[in-house]
Amino acid sequence: MLVIEREGKKRYVLTLENPGKGLKDVNRKALFGALREGNSVTPENFIASPDFLKLLHKVWSEDVFQNPEMLENAKKANDGYVLVIDPRARKTKGEAQKEDIIGAIEVKGGKIGKYSANPKYKLFTKTGFFRMPSPVEKKLFEEINK
Repeated sequence: MLVIEREGKKRYVLTLENPGKGLKDVNRKALFGALREGNSVTPENFIASPDFLKLLHKVWSEDVFQNPEMLENAKKANDGYVLVIDPRARKTKGEAQKEDIIGAIEVKGGKIGKYSANPKYKLFTKTGFFRMPSPVEKKLFEEINK
């Protein structure tokens, strides 16, 4: 967490990078959200960065065509949709909540088609912050550092 002070008011932002000395040392693409007020890190007090969400969906939309799990799920589905679910949802029992569904992949004849982002997806929920499988996380950091 990084503290930014402007006009005597503190603002807390969350980043995937070690903030080092301050905001000037942080890659802006790594900023994934901020706190509405104070320093209470709760889902209700968290505001996701629209730019970070856009980048995250870009990475997922490119990864689904190479992701072994997604390719296998597409073969099984044959036609319809395969949901891309945040791994943090595996902590809970039952069906994934709307806020844990990152997006959906259209499947035709067992082949992956178009990826659609879920506008209800949340980076931070009562089960924790977002999680990515290692290959997706690696690609996300590659995009951040471009």
